[in-house]
Amino acid sequence: MLEAEHYFLDLQNILDDHIYARTCYHKGVIIGYYGYSLFRYGKLEQAKSLFLTSLQIKRKEGDVLGIPETICWLGEVHEMLAKRHKKKIELDNAESYYLNRIGKVWGDRPYFECKALIGLVRIKYAKGEIFNISQLIDEAEKIACTYEYNNQLASLRLVQGYLAKENSNLAEAIEYGSG
Repeated sequence: MLEAEHYFLDLQNILDDHIYARTCYHKGVIIGYYGYSLFRYGKLEQAKSLFLTSLQIKRKEGDVLGIPETICWLGEVHEMLAKRHKKKIELDNAESYYLNRIGKVWGDRPYFECKALIGLVRIKYAKGEIFNISQLIDEAEKIACTYEYNNQLASLRLVQGYLAKENSNLAEAIEYGSG
């Protein structure tokens, strides 16, 4: 068991006993972050299960600020499962989650809009569906630059570099590496 697992289980027990906690609401948050810690550790199936539970609770409780991150995490876990198991259905599942996030207004959280767009770019690239990818890239880049989401911009530049390299455009690939 991970050290983090002990802390999440302790936190859930504390929450059950706390008289001022919005117990179900907070459990959705805790379960989501517990899943994220397992995701980061590579326990993808467990993470996916916790993300789904978290999403169900967040929807039931109306956690409009927490839903977008959980949807993005589900997209990411399906991307990783696709890489691990080489199954196209996992890419389709990831795409479905990212599309579910794009264009939805759940609070003011453009970070997750950007993250979902970049996830969708990665999915399209992995599927070889690059013919209409530039619009997604432009939208993600606009959000990333506007809010200075440099980690998302770096991820986007990496995909752009792969695309340029794949299209035998070495000069463009080098440009993305320096931008």
